[in-house]
Amino acid sequence: MAIPMRVFCVSSWEIGLVGRVFILLALAVGLCSCMTQSAVVKDVHVGDEIAYGPVATAYYAVLEFLQIRPFYSMKSGYGFETRFGSYGKASFVEVWSFGKQLDYSKGVSQKRICFQAPCLIEETGLVLLGEADFRAAAQNGFAFAMVGKLRRINGKVSAQAFGEVLKLKGQLAPALSAVQPPPKPYPDLALELDGKSGELRPREQAQPAVESD
Repeated sequence: MAIPMRVFCVSSWEIGLVGRVFILLALAVGLCSCMTQSAVVKDVHVGDEIAYGPVATAYYAVLEFLQIRPFYSMKSGYGFETRFGSYGKASFVEVWSFGKQLDYSKGVSQKRICFQAPCLIEETGLVLLGEADFRAAAQNGFAFAMVGKLRRINGKVSAQAFGEVLKLKGQLAPALSAVQPPPKPYPDLALELDGKSGELRPREQAQPAVESD
């Protein structure tokens, strides 16, 4: 008697789900490996130097993640970049931390991987912090919430990533005002006719004409 063979049927959705998980994991690892180290970056075009801390994972779940990279810019001050990857768009508009709204600028939103619908979407942004808040984060870590039109994500980062920025800050070149004194005001270059020689001379050198009897 023939033994019936059990056939395992896997739907295309299940195959797609497994594929998305592996793709998301690979992307997260790739993002960490390509820029995970602390570094000082010089921008010769805008005349800025930036001390970057390591990439830190603030939130992770199946099919989505949130990473940040803290920094200190000689032009913009303290803050951190955000990168959120998910198969659903969040459209972040605000960032909060314990009742305080932070200075958030929305970056770009783009499709990263499109094996099949839906596509993996990556959203970036920038958060600026005051020096006191940044130094507090370097001691105690930093917890925050990113609020979007469609989603809300709570993130938390250890103090190490922020502390690395403060260590690198000392390697940045001092500001120009600290290297060179401010220029002296221009001297008075007004000219007057010299009374004795009849030539034009700077006002402070010109002598009045001698009246004849």
